[in-house]
Amino acid sequence: MAECMLTERIIFERFDQDETNENGFVVESWTPYYKCWARKEEFSGKEFIKAHATHSQIL
Repeated sequence: MAECMLTERIIFERFDQDETNENGFVVESWTPYYKCWARKEEFSGKEFIKAHATHSQIL
């Protein structure tokens, strides 16, 4: 059986301004939108710059 490397639970949230309170003001809130498993992968600044240079596009 393969070992799963997804060890972090992350939640994407949606910003809502749909509701109003008893005074008529808009209530701002964050509600869960999507949950999934992820993994943390660390890399150096050099790796980030190198990856950006090879995958950049001129529009």
